Amino acid sequence: RVISLSELGTAEFDAGLRGLRNHIEVDLVRRASNGEVAQPEAYEVEGRWLASLAQMAANGATPDRRAVVLVTLDEDGLGALLAGDGDLPGRFTLRQRVYSGNLDRAIDILSRGNGVAGLSARAPVANTRWEVIFSPSPSLVEELSDAARPDYVVLLLVALVAVAGVTLTSLR
Repeated sequence: RVISLSELGTAEFDAGLRGLRNHIEVDLVRRASNGEVAQPEAYEVEGRWLASLAQMAANGATPDRRAVVLVTLDEDGLGALLAGDGDLPGRFTLRQRVYSGNLDRAIDILSRGNGVAGLSARAPVANTRWEVIFSPSPSLVEELSDAARPDYVVLLLVALVAVAGVTLTSLR
């Protein structure tokens, strides 16, 4: 949605809140219109997770004024960004930090794929309160474990050469 700003730089809502769902979207528009960094935020609406981000932009309808562009992605859109195409090598989880009063907690926004419990890595998403957590799939763990194991045939040959060397040295 494109929300025009008045001459005073405040949001113009011709008909109500122009489809803004909640105070989070209103706050994102306010922060962007004030020139503040409006970090993307995820929130739940009617049992589905949505994520919105806002950015100041030029107003195409009125060139001498500015506007705020508010982009909202649903779970499917977020999941596509998180998981990409094809089979997943594990479980990807998008988590958001929530600070409310004295409470600091993490909320899992969405997850895609299957992973092994207890094995995970975290990566913060720059300029957000989000992080992506990755847990490898059982098949990826097995594949990497197999690749990390020494080749038993080579190990057996090394042992045979060592035994042969010790035997030859003993005989001499």
